[in-house]
Amino acid sequence: MELKDIVTHLRQLPLFQALKPDRDARDERLLYLVAKIVQEANYAPGDRLFGQGESADRLYLVLRGRIQLTAFGPDGSRLDLGVKQPGDSFGETGLFVGDFHDAFAEALSPVQVLYLTRDDFLPLLKQYPRLQRRLTISHDLQHQRRLPQFDWLREGEVVVYAGQRHAIELVRRALLPALAFIALLVLVFVLARANPGLWAMVLFSLPALLVGGWLAWDYIDWHDDRFVLTTQRVMHLERKGPFGSMFEEAALDDIQDVLEVKPNVLANLFDYGDIILHTAGGTVKIDFTEVHRPAMWREAILREMGRIQARRVVRMRGETRAQLERRLNLVPQPAPVSRAVMQPKLPAPLTVLVSTIRELLFPASWVYGPDNQTIKWRRYWLPGFIRFWWVSLLFLLVTFGGTIWAATRLGGGDWYSVAGWIFLEVLILGVVMWYIEDWRNDFFQITPTHIIHVDRKPLWGRLTRQEARLDRIQNITSDVPDLFARLFNYGKVTLETAGAEGKFEIEFVREPEKVRAEISKRQQQFRQRDLARQAAQRQDELLSWFAIYDSLRHAQADPNSPDETIVAPGEVDQA
Repeated sequence: MELKDIVTHLRQLPLFQALKPDRDARDERLLYLVAKIVQEANYAPGDRLFGQGESADRLYLVLRGRIQLTAFGPDGSRLDLGVKQPGDSFGETGLFVGDFHDAFAEALSPVQVLYLTRDDFLPLLKQYPRLQRRLTISHDLQHQRRLPQFDWLREGEVVVYAGQRHAIELVRRALLPALAFIALLVLVFVLARANPGLWAMVLFSLPALLVGGWLAWDYIDWHDDRFVLTTQRVMHLERKGPFGSMFEEAALDDIQDVLEVKPNVLANLFDYGDIILHTAGGTVKIDFTEVHRPAMWREAILREMGRIQARRVVRMRGETRAQLERRLNLVPQPAPVSRAVMQPKLPAPLTVLVSTIRELLFPASWVYGPDNQTIKWRRYWLPGFIRFWWVSLLFLLVTFGGTIWAATRLGGGDWYSVAGWIFLEVLILGVVMWYIEDWRNDFFQITPTHIIHVDRKPLWGRLTRQEARLDRIQNITSDVPDLFARLFNYGKVTLETAGAEGKFEIEFVREPEKVRAEISKRQQQFRQRDLARQAAQRQDELLSWFAIYDSLRHAQADPNSPDETIVAPGEVDQA
């Protein structure tokens, strides 16, 4: 298709209505730049343009034909969303934001469309700011585009809603320091007018600066306390102290009910309240309190939960269809792939010695298993040395000081004193090794299915093993408590479970935010595998019933066929 014809079609789109190529040559040039990245596609009747749950990344303009839009609801019901005719466009959200399709699009007749992809269009907007300013975008889509983006987002995860605590929380928190700050400023002003002396102004100016800093910190602390809803989870991001931070999250798959609470008259007057999230095991303990517009939060969370359930229904139907095709041998089976087995090389003895010493004194915080599926997290060695500094200092004093002292005693033949020093050295070394082993023996381990906490005392002492399946975890919290922890990047990760396992606390772990993200990712992967397993089990039962039905139908059509014993799915042979 010629560029000028594409430009003519682009002018029909509401997105480009503000561009006036007949009045401004710059607008015409921008339309031609867009036309160069427009692509064309043709579909036969029955072809699918996209499916529900697939990634949305393009804007469509229908030139010819009719497109039926349908969707499955969370309860499995089929919904008719209408028909797109020539001249209609759809997919702006996918073009600008991404996300998933909430419907199927199927060609009812021969269809011709033009489409713009997100990967081609967004770089063009960055290169030509005028084009971005001249686009006609709905208010809701503009708001969604302005939502913050975070580096912890997973692939395919999109921020749906973000907000803060209501300003009433800032007023309540900052009221006292604000009144004190105003009072001190008035006092300094009065003293300056009276001019009693510089020392009095300085005396009252310093408290004013301190209270002003307190007031500024209250604002920063309130401003940085955020709540985020994505297409996969809910998050609470909070600053703790000048340098600490905390992340709380819960997967939308775990949430069953959302409760909105406005506790008093002020909450109803200023539209703020609490959001309480419930799962099968109880309440998800995420601090969703005093949020602005709680009704919008509740509706958004429920809407995303419904979308997840609808995508699950669609995925189960697709897996059932794929399994039925395999049963009927409609899909060729892939040939097995042979892989060469690599023989491991034995390390050199010196390498083994250095690795042993390093592992003893400076154990790795992250250790991957041979299968790269299991991760072991140990406590960071540096806080251990700081916490038990007196033991190490005592050992160093006895070692170096005792060596000098023993050298003088050996010259005089005082072997009993030297033997006593050696005994003391061995005893203190044993104490040091006890503390080192006690610190490094505790670890957390995550597998594809479980989280495990092992607390073990040295010398075959008490062993405590706490274990829970990943799907029992309700919410995950990472906490970096102070400046020292921020500098050396360690902190605590807390897991709240739905069952009797209770609370898991991973203390002094390196990169706590990365640990939280890894556990969250493993939890999502386990949930997807478990859902696939349950769907496959239901599909097997369904296909078995179809096989029984087919056998009965053939037996009725041919009465002379030999009798067959038919066993229903789940029935156990009692013979």
